[in-house]
Amino acid sequence: MKSFEALDARGKAVLLRVDLNTSLVNGEPQDSPRFTQAGEVIRLLARRGAKVVVIAHQGRPGGDDFSSLEKHAVLLSRHAKKKVKFVPDLFSPTTLEKIRGLGEGKILLLENSRFYSE
Repeated sequence: MKSFEALDARGKAVLLRVDLNTSLVNGEPQDSPRFTQAGEVIRLLARRGAKVVVIAHQGRPGGDDFSSLEKHAVLLSRHAKKKVKFVPDLFSPTTLEKIRGLGEGKILLLENSRFYSE
């Protein structure tokens, strides 16, 4: 098995599952080391020309911390040092179009995966 460092990602779509679960204060996600770690991996993949599609969750249905990931994209952009574009869905034809049309080194963050039942 190849190591992550040896991965040839140029032009390939990479689905990256990250842990962005964080505390919310007045509905705002709080910065944490999770964003730093995710940002480093995303930046590395983007530099290698990957088309990075990020999937994550925030909270559990019915919980006070259950929210969209739209505001998380701002924090993730800061840590990745690249624009992270938020997509407010997981499974729509529009989402698939955005993934297919993603350029090398570009990054999408999909909506909270826990918004959808298993």
